[in-house]
Amino acid sequence: PMTRGITLINLRVFHQIVLLEGWLDWPEKPIIYNSDFPRDIDKAPKYISEHVLKQLNLHLHNFPEWMQHFIIILRETGRRISEVCSLNFDCLEQDGDGDLLLRVNEQKLKRIRLIPISKECVEAIRAQQ
Repeated sequence: PMTRGITLINLRVFHQIVLLEGWLDWPEKPIIYNSDFPRDIDKAPKYISEHVLKQLNLHLHNFPEWMQHFIIILRETGRRISEVCSLNFDCLEQDGDGDLLLRVNEQKLKRIRLIPISKECVEAIRAQQ
């Protein structure tokens, strides 16, 4: 649907430019209407099944230590791999109650988000540091 929508937009813009510039003798009647575009489909997030997560937990010890820490952080925070890879060295921040939060720089939104994390995740981050 997304490819079809982009193609229709490009075709509509091309038609408008042809008319504005007078390149061809085309009818001025629109050839693409809003109703031609595919409807927006709400995409549900793809979750990893509980069965697969149990298998991962059972075999986590088979991975190298750095990868175990990495997987723990991914699972705990739900962040993308690229976001976890780009965490600053000093990515832990303490709140007023003494709890540690993970500071994540969200590139697209250009903001910093603080994510509450478990002690296991804090230990994984500190071990990786």
